[in-house]
Amino acid sequence: MLINKLRDMAQSNLGDEVRSAVLNVPIFCDEYERGALLEAASLAGLDNVELVNETTAGIYLLPVLFPTLSLIVCIAYAFNTTDSHHEMSSENIVAFVLMGYRSTQVCVCAFRQGRITIMATSYNRNLGGRNFDYLIFEYLKKKFDEQYRTVKDDWSTLSKYRLLSECRNLKERMSVNSDPLPIHIDYLVENYNLDETMGRREFEDLSADLLKQFRTVLEDCLERANVRRIDSVEMVGGGMRIPALKAVVKDVFKRECRISLRPENPVVRGCTLKHAMSKACYTIK
Repeated sequence: MLINKLRDMAQSNLGDEVRSAVLNVPIFCDEYERGALLEAASLAGLDNVELVNETTAGIYLLPVLFPTLSLIVCIAYAFNTTDSHHEMSSENIVAFVLMGYRSTQVCVCAFRQGRITIMATSYNRNLGGRNFDYLIFEYLKKKFDEQYRTVKDDWSTLSKYRLLSECRNLKERMSVNSDPLPIHIDYLVENYNLDETMGRREFEDLSADLLKQFRTVLEDCLERANVRRIDSVEMVGGGMRIPALKAVVKDVFKRECRISLRPENPVVRGCTLKHAMSKACYTIK
């Protein structure tokens, strides 16, 4: 149903029938998940589908799995970057840090004379922006339950959804404001209101364990890459707006973080470029 809706939207925008597509999957998806996606694409009327991190037979001879999801982001990055620092005349080692809603992926790539080499990858499939949302949620819910003990067992699905939505909004506000910020929800449970404040420092203290997990993913990728330097660090994904995550990235890679691509759409752009590159009727400049 989802792929069918996306296909209809693409056809509406393009004014032509869509029969082929490049679909991305996380690097940790197994063969059953890939097969299910291909079957869903076929049911949606797509008969020529490429999964961007499907490996080739030759890769099975190598000790390292080359993830094409990371490669897709690299393609978008290479076409997007035009400043002299990233010209492909000399080798540049770039670390990509991708944090989405539910997972984190990291790769170290070498760009040289228009060629891209994936040097190392690492991931945590259960660490993403939602973990930080749930962290704030549990903290505020606990304070609310302590204040109104009689409603501890009266939380409805709607009440939880309203609180989680406000937690996500609070997280985004704390990313641009270090001062304590208010959070107010009328009639959260029965006739009781939520009135609390939370600041960035308090949030970072609560996030200590998540930040440690994030650091582990970065350090693992850097160790696998076995490089003496990182020339640039590129952040991708909405989760990377959290200042504490940027600080961890800077501490591990010893480089300031860059955002040359819009955090939310590099994978989409990369898939588009990958599809165009596979068609003889398109010229990529």
